Amino acid sequence: MIWENYQDAYARATRELRELLDSETIPECVKNSLRKRDLLILRKKAVLEIAGYTAGIQTVDETIGNLTQIGIADALQFIAEIQTCINQPASTPLPQQEQSTLASEIQQTEHDLATVRTMSHDMTVAKQHPQEQVYQSVSQADILSPGAAAPAAAQPEVPRWETDNRS
Repeated sequence: MIWENYQDAYARATRELRELLDSETIPECVKNSLRKRDLLILRKKAVLEIAGYTAGIQTVDETIGNLTQIGIADALQFIAEIQTCINQPASTPLPQQEQSTLASEIQQTEHDLATVRTMSHDMTVAKQHPQEQVYQSVSQADILSPGAAAPAAAQPEVPRWETDNRS
């Protein structure tokens, strides 16, 4: 296939044909068909031949000859498989309720964050509803009550480690 011929054919092609040539459809169809034949090594050359045939640069006979020359013995059947694969409709899109959009994800995240419980929220609830029990540590209770006595300093009986070097 000559590159200039391909460019000319591409420039004259319909929008649908250009989209097909630009997509991954042809390479994927070629890969799947070659995988069945255990000939994946020929993928690049086969993709070029099929793209040239699809763009209208080559006839069926030229494409069959070129595919046979690169090592695909059943070239006519190969072309038929590729054409069938290319003409299959794309996979069906997900139903509308299953499609996830950024807006729906943000809305779901905001909803989930609204139910997160924090210490600040707990203290606000404790002030608004004194009958609801909120657990506080002793030091927090001491800090919050202005007239509370300071906790007694710890005086361990035995130090946790020796500080003097007795031999």
